[in-house]
Amino acid sequence: LQAFLPPTKSGENFFIKYSMIRDGASLQTLLKRARGIQYSILAVETIDGEVFGSFTGQAWRKSWNYFGTGESFLWRMRHSRLDSTNGILDQAQKESEIDVYPYTGENDFIQLCTHDRIAVGGGMPEDVDSAEKKTQTEPVINALVDHDHDWGLGLALRSDLLQGSSSPCLTFGSPSLCKSKSSGERFEVVNVELWAMTPCATEEEAEKL
Repeated sequence: LQAFLPPTKSGENFFIKYSMIRDGASLQTLLKRARGIQYSILAVETIDGEVFGSFTGQAWRKSWNYFGTGESFLWRMRHSRLDSTNGILDQAQKESEIDVYPYTGENDFIQLCTHDRIAVGGGMPEDVDSAEKKTQTEPVINALVDHDHDWGLGLALRSDLLQGSSSPCLTFGSPSLCKSKSSGERFEVVNVELWAMTPCATEEEAEKL
């Protein structure tokens, strides 16, 4: 992902701030650990071994409105981690192959964080099925959510972080990041991580900074 980060961040070290496996499944905990971090990488792994996420340019916080910068993008690994490989080097090569979807400028629906979800990207492309567009004229937050789908959200996670969704998204011109659930249906989450960038060489120095 470093090749796609802003020039001021591409040479910095990665610093893990939150891991669902380590810190527990809670949006509140994620937000607490993300406090004050301007640039961050969100990474999600599903039960099907798919890995995808986002890079965002503003600190995560609760808000009823979208926020964020045009430096943001969505990304996904092309191969599932459950695919058979010929050893660790072959697996490392496959996991390094990613697709990146930069900000299109079509709207400002970049980052969203409410009491019940965290999301990146919004807006349904013109070529989506008419049934999916039936609520497009309603208020954004209510329109994009129903019991089984999150229409138009590029990546969304529920507050317990155990379920999420991804659907085609106008903000980043992206398809569903989750190939096994390609129309915004819920997927089950194995792990969520939030990474920051730091110029420091050690975790202790990064925490002090």
